[in-house]
Amino acid sequence: MSDLKVDGHELRASGHMADRVNSDDFHEKMTGAVSKTSNAADELSGWSVSEELANVAETWKKGLDGLRKRLDAEGDALRGCATDHEWNDQLTGRDFEGITGFNDFV
Repeated sequence: MSDLKVDGHELRASGHMADRVNSDDFHEKMTGAVSKTSNAADELSGWSVSEELANVAETWKKGLDGLRKRLDAEGDALRGCATDHEWNDQLTGRDFEGITGFNDFV
């Protein structure tokens, strides 16, 4: 027998936590860090480090944009999973309504 227990409230709370991590404040900080790195690359134009800083800024921008999209999708998926599980649990419970003699097998 499995000890697996799905709790829709915990799934939904996890989805909301993903939203909190993926907040506008976090996005502003990520954008600010990329912008400052890009600005530093521009300021150091002519220096060998300039190209490397520009590369770091572009690489991090892509990675952080991907992280933001992934967190958004994960939050939605967790909430959707909670809703689907609760819906399925209710429908399965209805399938057993009206069954008599269950206690004979327990």
